[in-house]
Amino acid sequence: ALEIAQSSNDQHALYSASIDPYSERRLALMGELRTAIEKDLLKLAYQPQVDVLNETVCGVEALLRWQHEEMGFIPPDEFIPLAEQTGVIRALTRWVLEKALTQCAYFLEKGIELKMSINLSARNLHEDGLAEFFMDLVNRLKIPVHLVVLEVTESAMMEDQERALEVLTDLDEKGFKISIDDFGTGYSSLAYLKKLPVKEIKIDRSFVMEMSTQKDDLMIVHTTIEMAHNLGLEVVAEGVEDQESLDTLRDMGCDVAQGYFLSRPVPVSDLEAWLETS
Repeated sequence: ALEIAQSSNDQHALYSASIDPYSERRLALMGELRTAIEKDLLKLAYQPQVDVLNETVCGVEALLRWQHEEMGFIPPDEFIPLAEQTGVIRALTRWVLEKALTQCAYFLEKGIELKMSINLSARNLHEDGLAEFFMDLVNRLKIPVHLVVLEVTESAMMEDQERALEVLTDLDEKGFKISIDDFGTGYSSLAYLKKLPVKEIKIDRSFVMEMSTQKDDLMIVHTTIEMAHNLGLEVVAEGVEDQESLDTLRDMGCDVAQGYFLSRPVPVSDLEAWLETS
């Protein structure tokens, strides 16, 4: 209650179990997440990204999944904040990077060249040696650096602007592609964003999914694509769930589409089958 009161405009709060972030489930997950990483109990799912103009698969996004033995499926938006709060995010991110880039190397061996998009947390931007870890990994796996896309949300970039600019510039200079995830949902300053070494923006699904019925969303998507292209940036649209949305994005000149209409996030075995038949 004290924590909530301190962050509230009212400066006071009444305790209730419904607002308690330290529930029995939460405390259990906090303790078991590190074990899940160490024992390799987590999985990655991959969601394809399609070049809108050429209708070819150009990349995949690696998405973390945790199927708990007793609690069942644990949503990422439940356990990733726990990882950030407990400091486990460093080990978690390195686990994801190792698995995703190993998969990227496997694809290359089979003659399949796909960009691998990986999400970074705001906490990752405060780690020392992050860029060096990336370089050691891609060199060991013999992956071209330009195939690695690092996605960072607007809010993560704004949390510590100087640090974000320093780390992302370092990664950019080493050849990694920086992408702004969930673009349009944060409160970013365009004056700040233009300083960042960003090569790609991902329009948040909340705008794309409602384009056919909400004229405001349609205008936001259209304007964002034009603005990004004028700045020399590529545009990925998330949340593409029907043919109409895909056609609309093509007419607008969007570069890449991602969403359930094309494919849900799938295990790597299903992804390989999808790549062969799609």
